[in-house]
Amino acid sequence: MNRLTPTRPAFVALTVAALAMFSVATAFAVQYPSNAKPPTPTPNSAVLHTRVYNDCPTSTLTTVNNYPSEVSFDDQNVDCFGFANLHTWHLSTDGVNPAVFDNPAAYRLAADLVMDGTGHGEGGLRVSPWYSHESDGLFNVRTTDGEIACFGGRLPFYSFTGAYGLHYVKGNTIHLQVIYNPHGVAPGKPATIEYQVGYLGIDYTSGPLPFDQGNEAEDMTDGRGQWGELNDARVGGSFKAFLGQGNPVGIKATFTNIDFETTPDVDAVKVYERVFNDCPSSTLTSVNDYPHVVSFDDQNVDCFGFANMHAWRFSEDGGATLAPFNNNANYRFLSDFKIEGTGNGEGGLSVSPWYGQLADGLFNIRSTDGEIACFGGRLPFYSFTGAHGLHYVKGDPIHLEIVYDANGRSLASPATIEYRLGYLGTDYTSGPLPFDEGNPGEDALFGYGLYGNYNDGAAGGNFKAFLGQGTSVDVKATYSNLHFSRCTHPSDVSIDVKPHDLDTKVKPHDKFITVLITPAPPLEPGDIDVSSLTLNGVPALSDPAPKIEGHKLKVRFSRNAVVATLAPGKKEPVWLEGDIAGGCISAVDYIKVKAPHIHTPHLHDHLAAGQQTNVTWDVDPDATAMSLYASTDDGATWNLMAANIANSGTYNWTVPNSVVSEDVMLQIINVYETDETGLVNQSEYGQSDPFSVSAALGVVNGAAAFSMRAQNPVSSDLSVSFSLASSAEASLSVFDVAGRSVVSRQVGGQAGSQKVSLGRLPVGLYIVRLSQAGRSITNRIAVVH
Repeated sequence: MNRLTPTRPAFVALTVAALAMFSVATAFAVQYPSNAKPPTPTPNSAVLHTRVYNDCPTSTLTTVNNYPSEVSFDDQNVDCFGFANLHTWHLSTDGVNPAVFDNPAAYRLAADLVMDGTGHGEGGLRVSPWYSHESDGLFNVRTTDGEIACFGGRLPFYSFTGAYGLHYVKGNTIHLQVIYNPHGVAPGKPATIEYQVGYLGIDYTSGPLPFDQGNEAEDMTDGRGQWGELNDARVGGSFKAFLGQGNPVGIKATFTNIDFETTPDVDAVKVYERVFNDCPSSTLTSVNDYPHVVSFDDQNVDCFGFANMHAWRFSEDGGATLAPFNNNANYRFLSDFKIEGTGNGEGGLSVSPWYGQLADGLFNIRSTDGEIACFGGRLPFYSFTGAHGLHYVKGDPIHLEIVYDANGRSLASPATIEYRLGYLGTDYTSGPLPFDEGNPGEDALFGYGLYGNYNDGAAGGNFKAFLGQGTSVDVKATYSNLHFSRCTHPSDVSIDVKPHDLDTKVKPHDKFITVLITPAPPLEPGDIDVSSLTLNGVPALSDPAPKIEGHKLKVRFSRNAVVATLAPGKKEPVWLEGDIAGGCISAVDYIKVKAPHIHTPHLHDHLAAGQQTNVTWDVDPDATAMSLYASTDDGATWNLMAANIANSGTYNWTVPNSVVSEDVMLQIINVYETDETGLVNQSEYGQSDPFSVSAALGVVNGAAAFSMRAQNPVSSDLSVSFSLASSAEASLSVFDVAGRSVVSRQVGGQAGSQKVSLGRLPVGLYIVRLSQAGRSITNRIAVVH
């Protein structure tokens, strides 16, 4: 296996000369302050360097530079003796010079590669160190033996051939990707690089591999290169056309779908408790169920001082570390937010700079005086209280959103940030606000923060629970319906997700969730890149194929995969993300997923207070007991009906007067011990469909009552429950909306509660009337089949 770039006299001379001049060069070298982190470039083009090795100058070379769609080198008539012709491409920010990548950069580079022809060669992606910008640091694919390996420069060595037995076959397409994360660029926190391969329909990864100190002879004395990619690196691709050794051969390398990304690929959040801990004796409970809920509940906060502060930050590695946000990132994130409790606090969203990743840069809501303002770090100041007279009231939900656009990050084209909020049914915006130079004392060299967000920042949320100053108070902050998107300015697209209501128990024929996408003119359904579409991160299905119906695109997604992203029992947002005609899609609809069913009561059952009914559910084999709760406000609040009942799957429940409502739901909570200490834990196990409960029939103050309840809607025979105050003659009648009698029955002769069936009625709207002794009661019903 050839892990090193072949020795070449010209290259050796150049390297020796560079090392010999090092003592001179360091006098002019840029010296970074210890806390300075140069910005990650924002490439918009590629520059080609052909014949870096030119061992066959008589060959015929054809190049294409149509970045990011295609970069290719077609080297024909390569009949010379020797090693190879080497051609490279570099990411560029100006189309003329290669972009400079330093150790603190964070990025992802991906491309598809095909090599084909009568000859052979090798090529791939490249992260080249300071001393060899053209020929070292390779993610390399070779056609002669099919080897796929990563080596050279400071790159951690990795072989996909050795690890997975992969061998590339000339003519095939292979997908290559490198992900570079700087971390701390230090012995305890070295930068990492991850290599990823997609080949013949299967994805492979090296996992994140740490940089170490490597060969000290390759390092600069100011630390450039230690624990990272070797400042100042160049990033792009390379291709060597092997010579034909007297035989005229041709070999072509084609890079397509080149994708460079610096915005983090958010998949979770990391929670930080007690960043400020001015009351360590308080009782703190935090929840991290991203993207559904993140919350901090700080109880018994009775200390003197300022506050306890808790934070959450976006992560791209499952919540292990916070994701770095650099100046050239573009992103949008949002959340619903609420502060409640006996005490006070402040919190909201945050975009924090490198020097205060957990404590600065706030879109802040304060419960004491209701102030809503944005400030701190490099954030442009804006007050919704000052601009719109808004004051937040504790206990209210408020919607917060931040949009960051990198733009040119220069004096002429600074990055912008836009703050948006929705409160009490009205939407407000700051409009895009430009970053300026800010406080130069907070900046480092090379624009680290100039006209932008500050490299190596962090994004997420902050909450401060103010201390009770000797009085025990409770303060809770809840973030819900969180969403992160790389699409900052979505195209005007509406979506309709079907079904809106579904059960977790998927029937065999219910495999899909369907999304109807309607672009606003002049955009058309055909402008949508179907391959880019995701619903809550789940890719669109190609089978069944998407199709255009009128001005809508019909796309299907795996029902099971989408349901797995939702929290049962509530109406949850589902986000469609993707690309359309040079723009992007970020649109939301809502799905309500029913939790595992309580089997009875059934949907639309009618019960009466005081009545006994059998509640049934599936037995949870892990639970030691169950508790039964009821809600009369669509699940917003739940009240305990029975605690620690047997986990038998059935319970005889006497309906109390407290749940009289047209919309009642039951919920089963399982109770189990989590460890040997006897710590009791509870979690939602299932809930019922809605049903109604009326006041007790037949008795008022110990006497027979005159009352009636007809089921509604009716899907089979019409059943009517009623109570008569005496045994006098009484009639039960049904009329259509035109007033015509449809059914009539004499029901008198007995006081007290009764129930009768009036048979099956045609679909339509009806009035049910109970009459006795000059009195009558009417109910309106709808018959549906």
